[in-house]
Amino acid sequence: MNKIIGFKIKIRKNEVLRNLKYTSKTGDIPKNIENIISKQIEEGYSLIEPSVVFETFKSASSGYEDIVKKVLLGSGHVEDILDDAYGFTLMVATIGKRLEEKIERLKEDDLTAAFVLDAVGSEAAEQSANFVSGIIKREAKRRECYLSRRFSPGYGDWPLAASGEILDCLDTGKIDIKVRKSGIINPRKTVTAIQSWLFA
Repeated sequence: MNKIIGFKIKIRKNEVLRNLKYTSKTGDIPKNIENIISKQIEEGYSLIEPSVVFETFKSASSGYEDIVKKVLLGSGHVEDILDDAYGFTLMVATIGKRLEEKIERLKEDDLTAAFVLDAVGSEAAEQSANFVSGIIKREAKRRECYLSRRFSPGYGDWPLAASGEILDCLDTGKIDIKVRKSGIINPRKTVTAIQSWLFA
């Protein structure tokens, strides 16, 4: 089991803009919105507390099929990316509660800033998951493997309930993550995912 707390990430402004639905087709961003985005990115850095837990399960190890069955939940897509794989990594990445709490306070008097900070939080959570992918990519390369794309519950045919199964497989106690019966996770800015190791 791997647990890393308090690492640094880079919040990419272009991805924050994408989360806000700004594209090259949208045209120039108003100066006041630019200022709000820059301010909320800086605010985001002061609020995020990136933490990750991840573990790699190898196909040759005992209990592998039981773990696969536990997290699969009937997903054909996940079954496909695990087919003939060396193994897979389950991960949970979060930025903690402080940013979400600030969003709730902003909603009372500045909805625009709250909306922008929410987009910042989504990017920060994504970058926390990318941090894990970077680590396991290097490990996979040493095993002459490459990684599939990261896949999260709620996408394709993989039900949200798989988030709970992932948490059950990992020791997330120290980073204080809870999952509801619906599959919704608290803190909200949390990524659960699987990434398969495939033979090169």
